[in-house]
Amino acid sequence: MLTLGEVGAFLLEDIHRYHRKTHRSLGRTPLSAWELYWGQQVAGPRLPKDVSRFRLDFLPLQRRVIGREGIELFGLRYSCAALAQEVDLGRKRVVRYDPRDLSRVYLEQSHCQPLAVPLRDPSTPALSLWELKAIKRSKMSAHNMEDPDLLRRALAEASEEGTNVSKLKRNRQAARRDAWRNVEQLTDSPPPNTSLKPTLVSNDLDSALHPVARFLVMDPPGFG
Repeated sequence: MLTLGEVGAFLLEDIHRYHRKTHRSLGRTPLSAWELYWGQQVAGPRLPKDVSRFRLDFLPLQRRVIGREGIELFGLRYSCAALAQEVDLGRKRVVRYDPRDLSRVYLEQSHCQPLAVPLRDPSTPALSLWELKAIKRSKMSAHNMEDPDLLRRALAEASEEGTNVSKLKRNRQAARRDAWRNVEQLTDSPPPNTSLKPTLVSNDLDSALHPVARFLVMDPPGFG
């Protein structure tokens, strides 16, 4: 089991390797093809004017009512001083969130940048949506999800459980690799240098066959 950071590092490494490996159709590496093309253009590739806005547009969203206690999402509460002006009990607003980090959410606003709203309790540990779901499935789900100490303890238990699962998966993978090595060794082994001797020679055929089988073999019936 990999952490989100490890998955991200793996993807970056794989992309880095791909762009520097000769592409069969291009006849060159994708990176060199990119540099060659844009080196011949007057202007470079078009980029988003607002990179932060561009990234936010890819985040998932939920619609929530902005109450006096702030925003509730996945059992967590978010609030800040600037949110007091956005209280509207009669309307649901677009709230975006990053599943990898639930320490803050982003309230869409019509005429300005989205408002970043942190967790109401700043001592709440940073956690992802997947970690929060794992906590809710555990025995800790019956407790107050806003208690920072309980969340830390639940995160520690989930991490320990994930480590045990990872060890089990690694052991299984190692066993599969060992089994496959054995198969490869059999494939690579040289063929036998001695010919196989028949266990039944033609002289013994008549005595070895069942009477009915002997009749069929020695004197096959005709058809027609």
